[in-house]
Amino acid sequence: ARRPSAIRSLQPLVNLPGMISLGGGMPNSSTFPFEKLTVQCSSGLKLTLSGKTLEEALQYSPTPGLPAFNALLLERQLEEHSPPECAGVERALTITQGSQDGLSKVFDMLLDANDALLVESPTYSGSLAYLQPKGCRLVEIETDDGGLIPDKLVATLRDWDPSSSGPRPKVLYT
Repeated sequence: ARRPSAIRSLQPLVNLPGMISLGGGMPNSSTFPFEKLTVQCSSGLKLTLSGKTLEEALQYSPTPGLPAFNALLLERQLEEHSPPECAGVERALTITQGSQDGLSKVFDMLLDANDALLVESPTYSGSLAYLQPKGCRLVEIETDDGGLIPDKLVATLRDWDPSSSGPRPKVLYT
């Protein structure tokens, strides 16, 4: 199983008052050449970062992102989309660099080499560029103008023979 980076596990110690760490390659924030940054949106709204907030924005951050920013985005998600409650599940948010980054994280989390993965045919070529070297066995499901054809998916799963096709697919990517 994958283990956290040793450098990342030291991160809480770096935040101790007076701590100067050379271990993670974090630059001394007093050397940053900015006092404040202001961004103006086309709507006229201005966002200004200064002081501690600017230092955090310019510094290496925890892998999941800046905690205050993540909390703000989660709050906005709840306000805008009102997702249903899930009993016993803490709400979380994952920020990615874009669709490819998000897809690769999901694929890494759900799939192992040689797993069968159900995919629409045709499917997004960007995902194939990641999946093929990963070693997944892609099982194509026919589509039409309405998308994936449900009867084709049902037939594929109904007729699945583990002795010749390996374990049943655990993921459908559509």
